[in-house]
Amino acid sequence: MTMRSKIESEFGADKLKHGTFNERFYIADYTERTGAKRDVEISNEAPTLNGEKIPAFVVENKNGYDITTIVFKPQCFMEDGKELSHCECVFYLSKNNSEKAVAFVEIKDCKPKNIGVWIKKAPEQLSNTITIFRKREIISATKTVYAIASFPRTTKTDFYTQVFRPPMGKKFKENHINVIAANRVELTNANRIKAVIPRKNK
Repeated sequence: MTMRSKIESEFGADKLKHGTFNERFYIADYTERTGAKRDVEISNEAPTLNGEKIPAFVVENKNGYDITTIVFKPQCFMEDGKELSHCECVFYLSKNNSEKAVAFVEIKDCKPKNIGVWIKKAPEQLSNTITIFRKREIISATKTVYAIASFPRTTKTDFYTQVFRPPMGKKFKENHINVIAANRVELTNANRIKAVIPRKNK
């Protein structure tokens, strides 16, 4: 059974938005900017709204891997009539196996003044989603996955320690989760993802 089939079987195809990319792609959250008329969208073109570019989370795929993306729609994760806390999407190599990269992404497209509030919530949402996937045996308990938090509107180039404060990062690692806090990442090979941190202007 493929990764996609497992996810659809557990949550229902109608609760998921699929995409496939073999080059750079962008993940943007339009929710706040459009009053919830649009939500998370993934495209191989830089996102725009009303003719203007908007900041987004970028995945560099210079090796041209076939990558499947899945955005979780509202009410995807339900339990006892309540929606569970979860991240926005997941992406993985389409021909997936136990060693290939799987990454869960939470985007906080919030105004800089509100980052302090959301920075505490992102790790929880990522952790919850990974736990759900493991409990439902979509991924194994020992598979190393990535948890990525993105704050596209922030002007800071390195906000890792703000999001995954010690000893949180260590706890994630003990649970086979590599954490990244960045607005751009790169697949360096089929099983490794690294943050791309812009150089500071001198």
